[in-house]
Amino acid sequence: MPSKLYGESAEAKKRHSRVVTPAGAGRHARALRKPDGPCPLTGKLIDYSKHPEAQFRRNLHRELVKLRKLPLRLGRLASASNWIIKQEKLKSLLARQISVDALREEDVAYEIRQKGVDLRIGIDIASLAFKRQRKRIILIAGDSDFVPAAKLARREGIDFILDPMWGSLPEDLNEHVDGVRSTCPRSASAPASSA
Repeated sequence: MPSKLYGESAEAKKRHSRVVTPAGAGRHARALRKPDGPCPLTGKLIDYSKHPEAQFRRNLHRELVKLRKLPLRLGRLASASNWIIKQEKLKSLLARQISVDALREEDVAYEIRQKGVDLRIGIDIASLAFKRQRKRIILIAGDSDFVPAAKLARREGIDFILDPMWGSLPEDLNEHVDGVRSTCPRSASAPASSA
């Protein structure tokens, strides 16, 4: 993070709070966990905890919790997780362009859902707003689940900034924040037209 946030002095920055949720937190938690069963196509067990994304997230979370005034809110993994066919292949399968026999291991994914993180962040935002503890909240997220919390914070006079980490924003979220700014370096896979 830069030493100055939006051109503010270090003293002004200390008065602000950032509430963070890693991008994609709705699908992943602290680390990608092992599936409840083997890959339905190959029968092979896949250890997602060794996946580069899981390692990246563990490292990111370890660094985020070290920062001052930055609460990291992680939910818990939902107990009902399933193997799913990736969207492109599912479309081809439903259009009868391919058969089930044509599916490969990389065409399926273990879908993991995280529960409770949106509620925890919403409570944090409401608490900061009602107690007037902060002048600005910076939320790192990109889904519209936070619209009620953003509206509440703005009604209470808090400057609400959203960092979607270069992701695209639903219109209903963009219209309820005071500013949008992605501060982390853009990844090669981030769309150029995003925030």
